[in-house]
Amino acid sequence: MVNTTAEWDPPTQEFVINSPTEGAVKNWISQGLTAEKAVCIADLRVGGRSLGPHGFLIDMVSRATGLPAPGIVTGRV
Repeated sequence: MVNTTAEWDPPTQEFVINSPTEGAVKNWISQGLTAEKAVCIADLRVGGRSLGPHGFLIDMVSRATGLPAPGIVTGRV
């Protein structure tokens, strides 16, 4: 089961990725604190219907600021 969801948002024409629980948080064994991009596996949902696990390429860092992109939280466990 994939706890992270990727909901298609028609008005913005983008996927909204959500890891709502501690069990859905992503973890990297290396390069996680320096990565600019990541692949996230999420349950694709369109119109309220689950289409199963899909991979999404995520920008981890804002090109404009060099800081974590909006909605990205990084840290050490």
